[in-house]
Amino acid sequence: MKIYMISLERDYIRRNELKCRFPINYPLFSWIKAVDATQEMIKEFDSKFGCNSKYRNKKPLTFGEMCCAVSHLLALEDFVKSNSNYCCIIEDDIIGSDKDFKIVLNMVEKIPLSSSVWILGGQQGMKNARHLSGYRLASNLWKIPKESMPFLTRACCYIIDREAAKKIIESQRSFLRRSDIWEYYSTLGSGIDFFYSNIFEHPTNLQSSHLEQERVSIGFINNILIDGLGNITMRYLKKALLTYKVIFGNLSRVKIK
Repeated sequence: MKIYMISLERDYIRRNELKCRFPINYPLFSWIKAVDATQEMIKEFDSKFGCNSKYRNKKPLTFGEMCCAVSHLLALEDFVKSNSNYCCIIEDDIIGSDKDFKIVLNMVEKIPLSSSVWILGGQQGMKNARHLSGYRLASNLWKIPKESMPFLTRACCYIIDREAAKKIIESQRSFLRRSDIWEYYSTLGSGIDFFYSNIFEHPTNLQSSHLEQERVSIGFINNILIDGLGNITMRYLKKALLTYKVIFGNLSRVKIK
């Protein structure tokens, strides 16, 4: 399994921590040097994607979100050029151990992916994570239905197959969106199936997260204004629908470790 590590060149401390957490797998990581919003090269990416990511979108991307999206796009493009059938993409702040990658590989071998994205955790600290629900396929595997997709966030650790990667690449090249806007990606073409497993974790202390700090700086009220009353109302309705299906249907809540 090809593993891509997305990390800013200046974040060598994070990479050293990953090397300690994953001593066996770390030498196998393919390092994708994340696009840095503080560098001059951002101007090049802004010229390519600025018109379709910052000015026409209802919820404009911040510089950090744009850089993150392009960084993941670079990983996906490298993956589809390879001979691998699927790959694992991680960001440099995930928490786990080498045995977790062994678990991931064993699970994928048992359940082959087909136009799918498999989120491998990282929901810690997300306020809406408690609403994430799905069809339980195994003790630690859920298939996430569309009505639950608004509550599946972050792109810090996931597996993707070639078909799903090509769909996301095509979408991002035509209109750049956040790397973790899984709800939208689930509607692409014939659709991409989403699965979830609690394997890796994301730090709950976000002081060292460049992207989260940038989002916080926008402000709570501005986020609400940007999001729109209609979207907020729709999410509340989906929460109610999920609760109904969990109680009376065949959905179950995803237990975030």
